[in-house]
Amino acid sequence: MKNRGWNIILISSIIFAVLLILGYFLFLYAPACSDKSCFENSLKGCSRASYINDDANAIWQYRILLSLGNECRINVKAAEIKSDAESQAALKGKEMLCSIPKPAVEMPEKRLEYCHGDLKESMQDLMIKRMQLYIINSLNASSAK
Repeated sequence: MKNRGWNIILISSIIFAVLLILGYFLFLYAPACSDKSCFENSLKGCSRASYINDDANAIWQYRILLSLGNECRINVKAAEIKSDAESQAALKGKEMLCSIPKPAVEMPEKRLEYCHGDLKESMQDLMIKRMQLYIINSLNASSAK
């Protein structure tokens, strides 16, 4: 009788472990793309993938999460900011979730209207501050003439 109880616990534990592993591969695992074309192909089909894009201004981390109807859900993280200190402080490490209409053909940070989260808000705040500074400098330059 005692062995039967242990057998049930053992079988239940094995089933639970298999379900956890299966859940990871079905819902969390995203194969890594080594180049932009791989990621763009995954983006067009909205198939799970992850990609690190090291461009001139930042290092972006992308993870295509899932497809919901006509939308492709993508998590975007600003892993590293290479420009000025103000941008680094405002953006580094922040994330946003983008729901881009299919077929998605542009990188998510180029389509902020489909995104929400701390990264989007910080990017917009920076843009507004820079516009204000530009307007003030333009007004000062025109009044000095």
